[in-house]
Amino acid sequence: AGRVLARKWRRPAIEMFPTFASGDRFLFSRAIGERFAADIDPGHPALVEYFAWLTELLSVHDLADVSVEDFLAPADESNLVFLPWEFQLANEGFDDRHTFVGPCLAGPEPDIWSPPGTDPVALVSLGTTSNHHPDFFRQCAAAFEDLPWHVVCTHGGGVEPGELGRLPRNVEVHRWLPHTAVLPYASVFVSQAGMGSVMQALHFGVPQVMVPYLPEQQFIAERAVELGLGLAVRKENISPSVLRDAVLATARDETVRAAVRDMRGHIKAAGGTARAADVVEARLRTGLAMAHMR
Repeated sequence: AGRVLARKWRRPAIEMFPTFASGDRFLFSRAIGERFAADIDPGHPALVEYFAWLTELLSVHDLADVSVEDFLAPADESNLVFLPWEFQLANEGFDDRHTFVGPCLAGPEPDIWSPPGTDPVALVSLGTTSNHHPDFFRQCAAAFEDLPWHVVCTHGGGVEPGELGRLPRNVEVHRWLPHTAVLPYASVFVSQAGMGSVMQALHFGVPQVMVPYLPEQQFIAERAVELGLGLAVRKENISPSVLRDAVLATARDETVRAAVRDMRGHIKAAGGTARAADVVEARLRTGLAMAHMR
C-alpha cells in the first residue's frame, strides 16, 4: 500500500526493514527461497492469486504501466534498516540509500519489573509469531527447576496458562511484559531469534540462546552465532538438559560477552531513533522541494 500511494501521489518514500535489508546485490527473500526451495511450490494457487491481485491493484490505481518486477524492487531510493550495519548479511553490498540505524527503543523500564532476589535472571520468550508451543515453555521451566536462577517467561498469549502445568517456584510467567523492563537485569535471553528480540537483547548487552522456528529466524540465529553473540539450538533437539547446558555455557562464556559488548557499541553508534528521524526529515524536505518544483 505504501508503494502504491507513493507512486500514485508522486511522493518520496522511505522503505523500512525491520529484518535483514535487501538491495541491488543482496535479496533476502531470494536467500530464503534458495535455502527452502524444496518446500516452495511456485505454482501454488495462493502465489498465482497474489500476483493476479497485485496486477489488478496497480491497474486500479492507474499504475498499469508499472511492471510487477519494478514494483517489487528490493529497495526504494531511501531505506531505514533497524539493525546495525555490522549485523546485516552481505553488508558490503549496500550503498548510502540504506541507513542502518539499529533498533529504535526506549530506555529501560525499571518501575515495571525488578528481580526478586540476587539470582541471575533468564528471560524466555517466543515473541508474537512463534509462541504456540506450550511444550517449549514447559521444558524451559524444567531446565531451571534445580538451578539458582530466576526465570521470566512471556508467552504472548500463544498458550493458555493451564497448558504449562506445575511451575517451579523460581519461574514466573506473564502473558506479556515489556522485554525492556527485564533485559537490564538479564544474564541470558532465550528466544525464537526474531530480529526484534535479538536487537533488544543486544541493545542491553545480553547474550542469547536462540531456538528458531521460522526460516527468517534461522538466518538471524546463524548470523548471531557467526558473530559470536550466543548459541543456537535446533527446535527438534530441545530438552531441559539441552536448554540448561546452552544457557549455562552462554552465561559463562567471556568470548560471547565480549562480542555482545562490541555489537552493543555498534548499535549505540548507529544512532537509533534520532538518526532515523533525521532520515525522515531529510526525505520530507526532498518532498517539499519536489512539490515546489511542480
